[in-house]
Amino acid sequence: MASTVLNAWIPFINVRDVILDSVTKLCAPSWQTWFLALWGCVNLTPQQRKRVTVSTQGASIAATDIPLAAIPARIYHVGVFARVTRAGSVSSSLNVTIRGIDDGVTYDRATGAVTTNTTGTNLCVSFPMRIDKDGPIQYLVTYADGGGANNMLYDLEIVVFEWPS
Repeated sequence: MASTVLNAWIPFINVRDVILDSVTKLCAPSWQTWFLALWGCVNLTPQQRKRVTVSTQGASIAATDIPLAAIPARIYHVGVFARVTRAGSVSSSLNVTIRGIDDGVTYDRATGAVTTNTTGTNLCVSFPMRIDKDGPIQYLVTYADGGGANNMLYDLEIVVFEWPS
């Protein structure tokens, strides 16, 4: 898929074309066009701002700021991945919520509870979020375990991407 996107933006070039003009010693026009298009594509790609990783967690997590430096108001893309690393003896539930502030109003994006109590259980979602300037992006996890000898354990990874403006 990436090549399809790139092909839509980067013009075809014959790799046998001479890169440097033998007379002017400058980059050939066909290569100038190609390099400029490539530069434009790179500038359009989202940049990872922060990655948060939590391992072998066996409890809920209260609202926690994702440690970002000052962030401008814009749309961010948040990816969430959680995986059960040890199933609970009886039952378990896991729900991840991402919290943001837009136009001064706090809102939540919840992933929905994962209740399949096996180590093959995972949660993988991503979504855009519009965030005010200076508004933190937070995550919180609601965890429930049905008791028994082993409580459920999970790993969590959250990635925040910033799209170019």
